[in-house]
Amino acid sequence: DNGALTADGTAIQIYTCNQTPAQSWTLASDSTLQVMGSCMDATQSGTTNGTLIQLYHCNHTGAQQWRATASGQLINIHSGLCLDDPGSSTTVRTQLQLYGCDNTSAQVWNLPS
Repeated sequence: DNGALTADGTAIQIYTCNQTPAQSWTLASDSTLQVMGSCMDATQSGTTNGTLIQLYHCNHTGAQQWRATASGQLINIHSGLCLDDPGSSTTVRTQLQLYGCDNTSAQVWNLPS
């Protein structure tokens, strides 16, 4: 969560692990990923490659529901696309996106327990 902000539309990005509340995600029973009282969300309920991922108040739509696979992918239930680090970037503040599931390291996530 960019800057530990809680406003709707805040970018969800890659960042160096620092153990802050902005990196303490929980997988809720309704299939949402939550941090600091809000949910990981596909911008404007997008369903195409490149749809950006943002923080948004939890509204329980398909844009906020994720299914974890045994290989560590997170599939957005609404779009059928995977949570993706564009180009397997290592650049801090790269905003995450939806992208077709392709079994690359850009789509493998360590899920909260």
